[in-house]
Amino acid sequence: MFFAVLLATLGGRLAAHDYWFEPAPLWPIATETVSLQLRVGMGLQPGEEREFQLARARRLVLAHGAGRRDLRPEMTEGAKPFASLRLEGEGTQLIALERDPSTIELAADKFTDYLREEGLEAIVAERARRGESAQVGRERYARFLKCYLRVGDSAEPALPVADLRLDLAPDLRTDRAMQAGDDLRVTVRLDGAPLKHAAVFSAVRLADGTIRTERGETDDQGVVRVRLTAAGFWLVRLVHMQRAPAGDPAADWESFWAACTFGVK
Repeated sequence: MFFAVLLATLGGRLAAHDYWFEPAPLWPIATETVSLQLRVGMGLQPGEEREFQLARARRLVLAHGAGRRDLRPEMTEGAKPFASLRLEGEGTQLIALERDPSTIELAADKFTDYLREEGLEAIVAERARRGESAQVGRERYARFLKCYLRVGDSAEPALPVADLRLDLAPDLRTDRAMQAGDDLRVTVRLDGAPLKHAAVFSAVRLADGTIRTERGETDDQGVVRVRLTAAGFWLVRLVHMQRAPAGDPAADWESFWAACTFGVK
């Protein structure tokens, strides 16, 4: 069941900052230029705005229908908002970003708190089994972001695709915009394979600024179902973690952060 989330309830999410794309307007027309912000915060709470950094953008594309264009040559270093986009006519537009990995170290207790808050109880148990619970958490993390924009009301044959290493693929309607009350099927894949029994979090920001959130879990096919209970700006996100490759000098664990945003009428 959905519940309102106050910022105070999120205060313990140490180092677990969400990144997401936030467009304006949320429902553009074909002739408009969209301002795309890269936001950092917690559960759609207002947070920092980050600038475009070419060195961090391993991949940045705009996909529409069967077409795709590399956005990096069009971008301005240090730009805020992150991008001002010329769209590709009507239909669903997908902006997808893969950021280069970074490393971080957290004290053992903070690392354990973060793992639990992100639904990574299996990593907590693995650290305990290996006798590592009191060790510093050394992590290499990468981010994979998507933003879907529906332009106009025309039906379309298929959604645009931009497969990322950790990929959140929502089964959005192709005949109309998503509406409050719809059920949304989201498939999660890692390296092209279904990611089973992963914690997935969804959040919606309503017109009055209220935020509601829910936790779900993928099934054996990597699918989680999200009930779109209200109109607003939606975020679906997850973190997956696994052991870093043997011999990695900077990290014992590698994590993959995926976030997908879209509007619901």
